[in-house]
Amino acid sequence: MKHECDERNEKRFQQFLIAFPFIYGLTELGYLLLKDLFTIAISLPL
Repeated sequence: MKHECDERNEKRFQQFLIAFPFIYGLTELGYLLLKDLFTIAISLPL
């Protein structure tokens, strides 16, 4: 039973390792987009 649980955790960990770069890239991209939008909003005459 315990071995089965370990195997499942191993699979989940591998999926996390694969997903992490994607998530990190998305947040990095989102941050840059937000910064650009913010800069544009500030530079526009109110």
